[in-house]
Amino acid sequence: MDNEEFFVNNNGLRMRRCCASCIHKDYTESVNYRTCKIHKVDVVPSEVCESYETDPKYMDEGGSLGQVRTKHFIDYLTERLLEPEVPGVKKPTPFSVEKEYTEKYGSPYVKL
Repeated sequence: MDNEEFFVNNNGLRMRRCCASCIHKDYTESVNYRTCKIHKVDVVPSEVCESYETDPKYMDEGGSLGQVRTKHFIDYLTERLLEPEVPGVKKPTPFSVEKEYTEKYGSPYVKL
């Protein structure tokens, strides 16, 4: 663990270079082990071998696919979803609350 290596992906996130971020990893039937498709052996998760190649999916981690919602929206959503049920009135869904919020206050997302 003292010789940990890192790389920086396309979004500026520091990622550990290890078996978990390698394109050659494969999972055995057991949840506890990974195998290397090249070496056909179980590997220690923190090891890095000479065949290491970064899995492309890790290069875009932390991109624009995930968005952060404002605290105001989270509070509004929580309040709306916890309101007591009223007979004859449809209970709001997270999607309907987000639409309602957007119409009243604008985007529920933090501008980064």
